[in-house]
Amino acid sequence: MTVFLPILYVNKILSISIIDFISIRFVAWFCVFIFVVRSYKVNHFIRFNAMQALLLDIIVALMGALTEILSMILGNLAFFPFILQIIASVTFLGITAA
Repeated sequence: MTVFLPILYVNKILSISIIDFISIRFVAWFCVFIFVVRSYKVNHFIRFNAMQALLLDIIVALMGALTEILSMILGNLAFFPFILQIIASVTFLGITAA
């Protein structure tokens, strides 16, 4: 009996826990968004910098999810640590440039 391996990869990708994302970080993100970014009583520059920090946090979370998915798919390849290093370097340089 043969097993269709791409189905197993799709199963691994779809079984990522969503509960891990609901944490103190998630609550803090919404608190900053609601009480700082959306408040007109706070200085404009503070609101702008808070929104920029929230957007950069979204990028970091997306890159973390991408590396987790790539580790499931390409984790057994010899050059995978090199790919992770490239992704981490590009993310760092992009955030530093922002």
